[in-house]
Amino acid sequence: MCVRKIVHGLAFILGSALATSVAAVEPHWFVGFGAGKTSTDISESDINREFAAGGITASADVDDEDTAWRVFGGYRISDYFAVEAGYLDFGTVEADVNISAPVVGSANVDADVTAFTLDLLIPIPLSERFELIPRIGVAFWDIDSDVSLAAGGLASSASVDDDGTDFHYGIGLSAKINELIKVRTNVERIDSDSEITAFTIGLQFAL
Repeated sequence: MCVRKIVHGLAFILGSALATSVAAVEPHWFVGFGAGKTSTDISESDINREFAAGGITASADVDDEDTAWRVFGGYRISDYFAVEAGYLDFGTVEADVNISAPVVGSANVDADVTAFTLDLLIPIPLSERFELIPRIGVAFWDIDSDVSLAAGGLASSASVDDDGTDFHYGIGLSAKINELIKVRTNVERIDSDSEITAFTIGLQFAL
């Protein structure tokens, strides 16, 4: 996704928000948590192509959905701006691979994906109770993978770690229960070589 288009979109959203009249929000700290579901755009064909590039004929089966959970905290600067830091556990992406040539065998990959995130939030008041909350920021992600291979009468296993920093964005909805508690839903994505998305719902507490 083009970063420039996202920035332009947020600028338009912010302009619309400033035209909405609601009660002013007092600056405050907040914390919260949520849980939900993860999905990725990793496909069987992607993995098969990677093996084929190495001269191996393979057929992969990918389980790209798992349970996600997040904890977060931040500071509400004003009616229309907040900053938020969080820890997001995307769960495990699993791939089972059957190898048919040049030898017969199998491989298994379990990849645990986590990330620390730092975002700018732009709350958009929809009413006295509801806000739409776009976010844009960065994710410092980490992938811990366990890889096992059995082929040609040989078996081996290894642990592979990878990390990096990528663009992080999303959108959410908050519903105020009272002055201290809100229900928060979020859809957020890390935009790296393989996109991974988390859908969560949870609670936010004002401090």
